[in-house]
Amino acid sequence: MWRRLERLAAAGAGVIVCTHDLVEAERCSHAAFFANGQVVAVGAPAEIAAGARVAVFLLCGSNIRRLAKDVTAVAGVLASSPEGESLRVVAYPLAEPDLRRFAAAHAASLARVGPRLEDAVLARSVPMSRQQT
Repeated sequence: MWRRLERLAAAGAGVIVCTHDLVEAERCSHAAFFANGQVVAVGAPAEIAAGARVAVFLLCGSNIRRLAKDVTAVAGVLASSPEGESLRVVAYPLAEPDLRRFAAAHAASLARVGPRLEDAVLARSVPMSRQQT
């Protein structure tokens, strides 16, 4: 399906894709993100992701399962998921010092990486009572 849509778009046709699959949405040149019936972000998927109020890290250590379980206790961590041999951690920017201490205490490394569209959606879906600035 995507090849056909990409050919149509390359030929100058306007193509509108409505999807809940954020990986698919990242393939589009422009996106509109809706929440509660309102448009909350518009632009290239990379621009929407870059505007998210989150920091994203790769945590690398010897026992990823254990790290995944323990990192959820760090204040400000929104989510974590395996990514290859690492753990991808999405958190509020203010959580970075605590995450660095966590990594050091677990003999792990922590590297900041760029956000994805799914991170922007995650940041907007967290209840206001849990959000930090």
